Amino acid sequence: MNKSDNNNPMILVAGLGNPGENFYKHRHNLGFQFVDYIARRISGSKRVNFVTKKKKADFITVNFEGKEVTLVKPLTFMNNSGEGILFMAAFLKIHEENIIVVYDDPDLEFGDLRLRHSKNETNHNGIISVEKLLKKENFTRLRIGIGKPKDQNGKELNDLKSIQEYILSDFTLVEEYRLENIIFNYTFDVIKGFIKGGYDSAYEELEKARIKIKDEISREPNLSFSE
Repeated sequence: MNKSDNNNPMILVAGLGNPGENFYKHRHNLGFQFVDYIARRISGSKRVNFVTKKKKADFITVNFEGKEVTLVKPLTFMNNSGEGILFMAAFLKIHEENIIVVYDDPDLEFGDLRLRHSKNETNHNGIISVEKLLKKENFTRLRIGIGKPKDQNGKELNDLKSIQEYILSDFTLVEEYRLENIIFNYTFDVIKGFIKGGYDSAYEELEKARIKIKDEISREPNLSFSE
């Protein structure tokens, strides 16, 4: 494994989540799930074995689009995600502008995407930790919407207790299907854009991915009986 150099910089793609099987299917672990999807997509294998580094992060380095790409799942738990990402970035000598961090966002509709290259107000403790420890703001943040919980009448619940219970619960079977077959499928193009051309290229792909995701979900047959 080569460390990053100025001529052919390594890209770091990190997903936020909590380590452990009990947490894996939680909505709050969407970042981990997406990083695993990327690893499977690039390798063409159904299962990819990550390497654990100093109990700080699981990672794997792959060659993609002519670049070395390191996929990272920090093991320092959500509220301290920055520790694992900073450790890997320092170990591999990766600059902040070559880092993209993926995480869940209940303030966005399920499957919607947003991309930022600067700090913004957020209640997401994982990204707060990353911003605090990386210090420099110019790493890329990719948010994937998980939506908010709803009551029996379909009304959104905005109280903190309901949202916390919701994000720490498993995706439904329908949501899992949509993540794997629609949302992750097109969001992969955003990651591919970032690897090829940084933030600007990723943003171009983001706009196309948002349209495709919304269109495909809207054209699906009614799957509500499975939820």
